Amino acid sequence: MEELERFQRRFNRERAARKEAERLAEEKTRELYLANQQLQQFATQLEELVSLRTTELERSNQLLKNEVAVRQEADEQLHLLYEESQANLARMEALHEASQLLMRADSLTSVLQAVVDGTVAAVHADRVQLFGLDIEAQTVTYTVRGGPGARQTDDLTY
Repeated sequence: MEELERFQRRFNRERAARKEAERLAEEKTRELYLANQQLQQFATQLEELVSLRTTELERSNQLLKNEVAVRQEADEQLHLLYEESQANLARMEALHEASQLLMRADSLTSVLQAVVDGTVAAVHADRVQLFGLDIEAQTVTYTVRGGPGARQTDDLTY
């Protein structure tokens, strides 16, 4: 009987140990389940945060692209205005030079030569030729030439 009591005690200890192990396993399973649920919530929140930040960055990037395009357009316009002002300045200088020549001119031929030279400078022409015609006599009364290619012009006959 003593042996039966020993087996009984041993059986009770093993049963108690098994119940304790089941309780611990259940507790740990619950803890793991709750930890997994919390991880899933964190992952969802993180995905939402990443999505929000990505949207903000895309919006900022588009605004920057728009600003760059506006600045490039402004830069191009500024460059065009600068080129236009340089061309206008060159024309003004040519006109000023022509007016100075006109003020110093002492004959019609020198006045006309000043006009031709000023025209060459103002429009960047290779050659300019000015004719004076006497319609009644049907003759060319004068010819004034200017520009680098002036020697390549033909004489006009009437």
